Amino acid sequence: MNANIEVKKTSNEAEAYGDIIVHSSNLHAVEITSKEIPNVIDELPILTLAASLAKGRTIISK
Repeated sequence: MNANIEVKKTSNEAEAYGDIIVHSSNLHAVEITSKEIPNVIDELPILTLAASLAKGRTIISK
């Protein structure tokens, strides 16, 4: 999506956590295939929000 995001990992325990720094950028549409859905299931709500602001048509296949 061409997002301008910087991740600073602070721990790599059972589930990694850290700081995320997000800067304004021009987002572009993407296609998320059914094979990718299990890997991004928790992120789908924020991805759909980002997709609503992206240029072009984002496709999420089932």
